[in-house]
Amino acid sequence: MNLVNQSFKIIGQDDVMKHVELCGRVSTMSFDKMNENSHKNFSKRLENANHGSVLEHGSIYLQFPNKQSIPSKILESPYSDLRRGGEKESGDYYIYTNLRVLFDNDKEFYNKVKEALLESKKFVDENIKFFEPSEDDQFKRVTIEIITYKQIETETVRHRTGSYTINSTRFINFFKTGVSFVDVSKWLVNNKSILLYKLMCKLSEFAYRKLLKWGNQRQFAASVLLYSHKSDMFMTMSIEKWKMFFNLRCSGKGAHPAIAEISDGVREEFLNRGYIK
Repeated sequence: MNLVNQSFKIIGQDDVMKHVELCGRVSTMSFDKMNENSHKNFSKRLENANHGSVLEHGSIYLQFPNKQSIPSKILESPYSDLRRGGEKESGDYYIYTNLRVLFDNDKEFYNKVKEALLESKKFVDENIKFFEPSEDDQFKRVTIEIITYKQIETETVRHRTGSYTINSTRFINFFKTGVSFVDVSKWLVNNKSILLYKLMCKLSEFAYRKLLKWGNQRQFAASVLLYSHKSDMFMTMSIEKWKMFFNLRCSGKGAHPAIAEISDGVREEFLNRGYIK
């Protein structure tokens, strides 16, 4: 049994398709299978399985010469943001969206964009090009890897404007990877409470291992894991949506202390990076 602390890390998106693979592999903890070209087959498997939720982590920023050239379903999607360029930018239109919006609404355009990404092109075609938002652009989407526990995970995913990929208790064999719980000792009132908590973690791990040893499927053996069982998750939202998250989940907002700990830390990092003021 391992006791770990909560943590978070901002994950940059230098390569969209590799970023999608990184976020997707947390569900099975199969990071060891990543290599220079694995993202190509990984995206195909997502498409064939119609597993679009992982594609949401692939942030797409496209510049169009006029509104008419934007695919209508992508423009109308509630998961796309539109900005009109200023006079110095020739009045172009800028779309902030994600790969799932393209995949679900216009597969022909999705394949066109994906091909350009895989070939590291700056243009989708002669009229449509990729752009990179500024650090403080409120429509810029930011991915955070969060280490927390199941109770806090369920509170986090209530923010429905976010995109999430999370450890799967159905597919991961924690007998092999190690059963971990988040150490909540600092929030317990005395040593007796801490000792009892740690005992329950050990009993939970013991029961999980026994159920697996007796031939039970992982998805049923996981039923005995405590609510404090460690959860590794990737969460992606625009800076604008992250600010809404902070308004509800930071300290002093009546939030659970554990989610406030994460939210306070992410907000401070956003301030340091100039994402927010």
